[in-house]
Amino acid sequence: KTIEKKRFTGDVLRALTVNRTIQSACLKGGDITGANVDLLCTMLVRNCTLLKLSLEGCNLQRDFEEIAKHLAENKSLRYINLRSNFLEFEGAKQLFTHLPRSR
Repeated sequence: KTIEKKRFTGDVLRALTVNRTIQSACLKGGDITGANVDLLCTMLVRNCTLLKLSLEGCNLQRDFEEIAKHLAENKSLRYINLRSNFLEFEGAKQLFTHLPRSR
């Protein structure tokens, strides 16, 4: 049960928020900004089976603190790919502040 789509729309993110059986999602190259950030955060909270998530190159710089908070709420996630998002020091700090150390 894997979703892989290089370019995706808000409609795909909306579908991901209601599907609670997805175990792996590759959203590489998607533009997750604005309303799509809210949809991603909703998916992270509602999907309790997501084990693997790739957000490589998704333009996450601005809203990363909100995403990091919701990543921390997802108890099933074991792997996340954040390459090519240019999070820099502040983004890394937000990630380590919000994620539990026991993972």
